[in-house]
Formats: sequence, structure tokens, C-alpha cells
Amino acid sequence: MAETIRVSIGTEPKQYIASEVLKASILARTNRDVEFIESWQPGGWHPAMSQAPKLKNGTAFNTWRWVTASLFTEGKAIYLDADQVVLHDIAALWESLPDGKAVACVCNAVGVFGKRVPDPGKPQTSVMVMDIPRMRSLMDRYCPLRRCAHGEISYADLMQAAWIPREEIHEIEPGWNHFGIVDWSTKLIHYSHVATQPYRNPDHPTANVFSGELVRAVESGAIAIESVEAEVARGHIAEIYGKRCRKVVA
Repeated sequence: MAETIRVSIGTEPKQYIASEVLKASILARTNRDVEFIESWQPGGWHPAMSQAPKLKNGTAFNTWRWVTASLFTEGKAIYLDADQVVLHDIAALWESLPDGKAVACVCNAVGVFGKRVPDPGKPQTSVMVMDIPRMRSLMDRYCPLRRCAHGEISYADLMQAAWIPREEIHEIEPGWNHFGIVDWSTKLIHYSHVATQPYRNPDHPTANVFSGELVRAVESGAIAIESVEAEVARGHIAEIYGKRCRKVVA
């Protein structure tokens, strides 16, 4: 029997529906068993978050990707930001990490981040597969969270894995982390720019991808219409999504 794929999702209260759509998009495209673990669920923050330093930059879950390695003792785990939709079998990403490497991720991302393209040659850790024992060893050796909290390494270097020896990083195809674009090679779309994310800005050029996944998840019962309407009321997603979802359950 194939091993269960473990997916760690960095999320927060305002991205609840985004993370639920992400999970539904994964499950809809794989025959493998998938186990999810998240930085936040409606019951509150994961206990491991209390042990991580609070960084000033980025999201409230910015340390979760590096906390992930401490949650397990062996095997592998995938880390994903919540603001993504998977359009391919997640098993292919799971199998992309070769023996002898700590991390597999996109290092030459394509697409747009706001009004600029992602930094060329920089590991994008918003999507990565990690070898748990190797990553735990690197975390113990380099203490990146503590060093960032004390200003010893920059936030950008923390997130772009500048502290990890490059020989420990395996580069995967850009389609596994397409920044705000969709084409024939897209396996995962990443709505990385908070100000233009389609959840609250349905005019995003690829908002149809998110909308379609959300509606299908509600129609299949993977996401409750009541959850969608509650998030609309909180201002976490645009009202138009609530209306579209209500139509499929009416």
C-alpha cells in the first residue's frame, strides 16, 4: 500500500475558506490517502505555533513552514501556503524529492507577485517537499527562526531558504508554484500577492479557478454552504462567491 501523503498547510482565520478549497482541490485529483495538518483551524492555533517566534513580516502563520519539520520524526511532508489551488495529482509533488536532499521546491518561479516577477534563482518555500530527518537536522544546526527573530538573518533570507546549503535543495519545475497565472503547465496556482487575492478581489485574472474549485467543493459537500456564508459575513471572501455557492445547493 502506498504511504499516506502528509500535507502541512500554513493558514490563519481569514484564509479558512482558501485552505478548505486548497484541501478539496488536492483530494479531487488524487487516489492517494492524504493527511492534512494546519497551523490554524476553527478551534484555534495549533499548539506548535506557541513555540515559534512571532515575526513582524508576512502572515500570522509565517513560521509554520519551518515548524512543520518538528511535527514528525521520519518520512516526508509537503508544505503549502493556504492561498493556493492544486490542479494536478499531489502524488507527483510528493515523489519529486530525491534521496539525499532535504527540500524540493521551485527555484525559478514564473508569474507575477503584485507588479513584479518572483526573484530568479530563489527557492520559493511556499511549496516544498521536505525530508523530515534532514530538515530537523538543518533546523537544529542553523536555528533559522531564532536567528531571524534576533535580526541575524533577514526575513527574505529565512523564507527563501538562504540558510539551507544549496546542495540540500532540489529544484522542481515552475508549474508547481505558478504565481497568479494559469497555463498548460500549471500544476499549482499560488495567489501570493495578498492585495489582489481573488477571495476578496474577484476581478483577479484567474479568479475563475478559485471560484470553480469553491463551487465544486460546496456542490460535493466538501465545504458547507454555511461556512461560505459565514466567511462572507466576516468579509473574508467576496459576496459573489456566496451567491454562486448558494445556487448549487438551492
